[in-house]
Amino acid sequence: MTTTATTTATATTTATTTARTTDPTSATGGLAYGVTGTDTGVGKTLVAAAVAAALVRRGVRVGVLKPIETGVRSGNQPADAALLNAAAGGTQDLAIVCPFSFIEPLAPLVAAERAGRPIELVALDAAFARATSGCGATIVEGAGGLLVPIADGVTYATLFRRWQLELLVVAANRLGVLNHTVLTVQAAEAAGLRVRAVVLNSVTAGAPDLATSTNAAVLRRLLPNCPVVAFPYLADPHHIPALADAAESCGLLADLPLPVS
Repeated sequence: MTTTATTTATATTTATTTARTTDPTSATGGLAYGVTGTDTGVGKTLVAAAVAAALVRRGVRVGVLKPIETGVRSGNQPADAALLNAAAGGTQDLAIVCPFSFIEPLAPLVAAERAGRPIELVALDAAFARATSGCGATIVEGAGGLLVPIADGVTYATLFRRWQLELLVVAANRLGVLNHTVLTVQAAEAAGLRVRAVVLNSVTAGAPDLATSTNAAVLRRLLPNCPVVAFPYLADPHHIPALADAAESCGLLADLPLPVS
């Protein structure tokens, strides 16, 4: 499945990259960002919510979309989607922010098959159109990594390319991040996606060890054409003003094309 999607993506890399060099707007005409990660649990929701909160503070109307969330207990709200919605001002219905949720904490393809609810591309396209309607910027958060399967032949790389999203790659600042990050960036570029920044997320409050203190500098050497932003540790990821402060103070917004508020 992934091989097919990657092969198709490679065939369109030149045209997609050329178009995005001159026009960073999404297929809907507004700016749109895709947030992926090097793995699950690296801080994608935190970073996506921080960008949303910072843009809202600047007066931008922000749409958010978590197309699929798994591991949602029966009767509960999808937690990632709820945080994204709160960061964007809480104006959207959660059914729009997260059109597909599943109880089992599995890759979307597997969770959907086990639940007997296949995820169709046309439904995802409609969800993206709803989320972006009337917004100056839209933030789409994936699940797991870039090549996580959603349906047969469809990964998050497929969606992000289809929707012409500017990509942020979130990585946890810990031992092993160098390999994970370079692989993700290479996969994104092979799929015709433009990586706007790597966000190296601080996942612990304690003093940095040798790996965490050197990772940012080494990643900048390994990825000389890609900004690497060090995102600070946040004790309370649900404190919206702190999220906005973090996105501003670390310089992340400086590496993104921004809408006019």
